[in-house]
Amino acid sequence: MLKILIISKSEEYPLLLENFYKGSDVELMKTTSMDDLEDLVLDFIPTVIICDQKFGSISIVQIKKIVDKLQPNNILVGLGDCFGAKDLDTLIDAGIREFFCYGTDIRLIDMRIRALIKTPSLHVASDDKVLYSDNEDIQINLSQNTLFQHGKPVHVTQLEFNLIIFFLENKNTLLKREDIVQKIWHETADQISEVNLRKVDSFVKKLRHKLDNLQSIKSVRGLGYRWEE
Repeated sequence: MLKILIISKSEEYPLLLENFYKGSDVELMKTTSMDDLEDLVLDFIPTVIICDQKFGSISIVQIKKIVDKLQPNNILVGLGDCFGAKDLDTLIDAGIREFFCYGTDIRLIDMRIRALIKTPSLHVASDDKVLYSDNEDIQINLSQNTLFQHGKPVHVTQLEFNLIIFFLENKNTLLKREDIVQKIWHETADQISEVNLRKVDSFVKKLRHKLDNLQSIKSVRGLGYRWEE
């Protein structure tokens, strides 16, 4: 079970989370006071802690230090109106793992939290077909035609989407450029030209650019590509 502790002065945001997770595999606990924080962390043992960037006169960095003594290697998520570059530098240095603004959609929060702890998001139905890459932290839902990396949605064209699906369905297998052209562009063997083969290289380059460089895609000189995982 996913256990979320919310440390917030807000009444509205915890209520939104409670309504979203009602009847799910998530147990929520909320505190609006520092007085019972230590007892909550020790008794509730949260999987994830969501905390206001500023909790009264106490900063999230100070709260992180308190929690670290009670529950080392915890996952603490920052919540605030906005996060500037200076704020982020401080929070990242303190070990804050993720950040949300108050206006962030609850569904996106759920997906990004679960990406941190490597569990499926609520939006994935039991009959959905989902492809994963642990190396690249990628999740593709074929039923919903969605692609997420590091818990964040990535917008790709349909051809790019089909190409990465082809790779993930054939991990550790050499995919010749001719095979990719036939699969993705539906060209027959006698229709394949050098121009078509160069398209494969171009689209792989685009995927690497959009998807955090995709270190798992290895070029096999003169032949094609292999997704190594």
